Amino acid sequence: MIASAALPLFACAWSLLALAGRALIDPKRLRASGAARSDRRLTLRPIVKRLLWTLVLAPGLLLIALDAWPALLIWLGATTAIGWGLAHTLAPPPRR
Repeated sequence: MIASAALPLFACAWSLLALAGRALIDPKRLRASGAARSDRRLTLRPIVKRLLWTLVLAPGLLLIALDAWPALLIWLGATTAIGWGLAHTLAPPPRR
């Protein structure tokens, strides 16, 4: 039972790290927040962006390969919620 609960948790933690890395250097977010030009240079090359997206989605492919369908559904829902939470947390404050 513990192993089956640990699998989606590990997959969610892995995706959280990859999504956070991708979100922190998102050029659109940096522009919208009014970051200094030196901060905007943190953007990555397209190959690195693709690599980060691959790292985000890799746990899902692993869960499919392991035939862990309940864990896949948990991972899908949690990754979506994590993505929305990161977007909300890292969004610039509204302008007044």
